[in-house]
Amino acid sequence: MRGSSPFGSPEQIADAAILYASLDDQRARRENVCRNIGSRVRFAFVRCIDGRAWTEEETNSRLSDQMRQLREKSLREGKTWLASGAIACASTHRDNLIGNIRDKGKVLCEDDAVIKDAFLNHIADGSAAEVLDALDGIAMLHYISPRPVQADRAPVAQIGNYTVHRANPKGLASAASYFVPANIAPRIKSFQSPLRVSVDHWDLMIDGGAFANLYVIHPAPARVGDFPTTINYGVGSKNKILDRLRHIRLLRRIKWVLGRASHKYFESITEWS
Repeated sequence: MRGSSPFGSPEQIADAAILYASLDDQRARRENVCRNIGSRVRFAFVRCIDGRAWTEEETNSRLSDQMRQLREKSLREGKTWLASGAIACASTHRDNLIGNIRDKGKVLCEDDAVIKDAFLNHIADGSAAEVLDALDGIAMLHYISPRPVQADRAPVAQIGNYTVHRANPKGLASAASYFVPANIAPRIKSFQSPLRVSVDHWDLMIDGGAFANLYVIHPAPARVGDFPTTINYGVGSKNKILDRLRHIRLLRRIKWVLGRASHKYFESITEWS
C-alpha cells in the first residue's frame, strides 16, 4: 500500500466480496487485514468518514430530531456513546459500506475485524453469499451482548460447518463484521437517512421496519483484533471532569476486558430456544 491510496476504486469496491472501513491514519489496521485475507478473497478498503473534529452543528446536522435530542441529553449527563466519532461511524456504515451494495450482498467489516480462515474459504467460493443473500435480515459474523445470546436451535441455513440461526436481537450488538443482503441494503440506508440510531442498534432497526430478523452465524466466524478504539468517546461531553480524562479509551478498553473475564459480556450463543 506504500506510495498509493489504500482505498479501492469504484470498480474494486463493486467487485469486492468484503468491504473494510478504515480511517486514513490507520495503516497498521489495514496491514493486519491484508495479512488476514491475503489473496484468497476479493476485498477493498473504503474510507471512513472522520467526525472526530466536527462541530456540534456538523454532528447534529446528520441526525433525526429524536436522535439529536437523545445525543444532547446523553452529553449533558456525561455519557459519550453518541460522540461525533460515533455519529461518523454510523454515517460510514450507511454511506460507504451499506451504500456500496448493489446487486449482490457483501460482508461489511470495520478494520479491526479478523475472519477465520475456514469461513474465508466459503466467502471465496461464493457459498456464503449465496446462502446469506437469501435472508430477510442481516447475519452477524461477530456479535456481543451484555446478556446471554439467545437463538433458535434449529438453523435456517448451513454454510459448511457453520450454521445460521435466527436470534433474539435485544442487547445483541457489534458492527465489526456482518453480512447485508442486496435487498436489505437500501431499506437500512433509507431508515438511517437521517441517522435515527447508532450503527449497531439492530433491534431498533427491526422495530422500525428496516428488516425482519437478525441472524447469527455459529460458531462466530469473526473476532475483533487487539486495537484501541478510534471513536472519540470522551469528546463533546459537557461534563468537564469527563472531558479531562486523557485516557478514556484505555479505561473503556479495560472495562470490556474485565467484563469478558467476569462473563458480563457474551460472544457466542448461550441459550437455545
